[in-house]
This record gives sequence, structure tokens and C-alpha cells, in this order.
Amino acid sequence: MVFSEGLGVACFALYVLAQSIYPLYLCAILFGLVIVTWGPITSAYITEVAGHGEIHEAVGTWMTVTAIARIPGPFIGGFLAEAWYPRAPFLVAVPLVAVLALIIERTLIEPKHPVRVPR
Repeated sequence: MVFSEGLGVACFALYVLAQSIYPLYLCAILFGLVIVTWGPITSAYITEVAGHGEIHEAVGTWMTVTAIARIPGPFIGGFLAEAWYPRAPFLVAVPLVAVLALIIERTLIEPKHPVRVPR
């Protein structure tokens, strides 16, 4: 998860610093990697941490929180782009995502005895 967030920081920084369109193509590819790694990583983590009877509730909670957290993004980004300049949302995102990566690194604990889910 920390690697994925670190990649997000690099992408946002590249968006801010890009002087031509070509680095933005690289950003799109890297953001694709960030997106495709988050789902499997969080799903695997939830299944290892949650008890057998709690997995459905834990996945539902994660999906709900994720969906709700995405709602204000376009409004905030649009406001920053309009009020400041078009790259402002990415400039603000760099430190926020970096702090999030540090929080994840410090608080996310690998389970000592992973729960095995019967198939």
C-alpha cells in the first residue's frame, strides 16, 4: 500500500512539473498501476485481518468509506483549479498523499497469524 501511495505522490508531482503533454501520458499509465494495485491489496489485507464471519461486513464498510471519500474530490479540485490555477489540485494532493502514505506505513500492521478463509 505504501508503494502504491508513493507512486501516487510521484504522479501528482509529475502532473505539477510537466512542461509538455508527454509526461502526462506516463502519469496516466502510472495512475493505472496505482488503481489496479489498490483493489487486490486491500482485499487481501481485509481477508487476512477480518474474521471469517466478518469479511462481508469489512468489505462492505471499506467500499462504502471509499465511495463516500471520493464524493467531494471533483468539487474541491474544481474549486482549486478555478480559484488558483489548473494544476492546483495536483499541487495540493502531493503533500496530502505523502502524509497518507506515512500514516499507512506507521499504522498498518501485518497480521502475525493470518486468518485462512475456507474455500
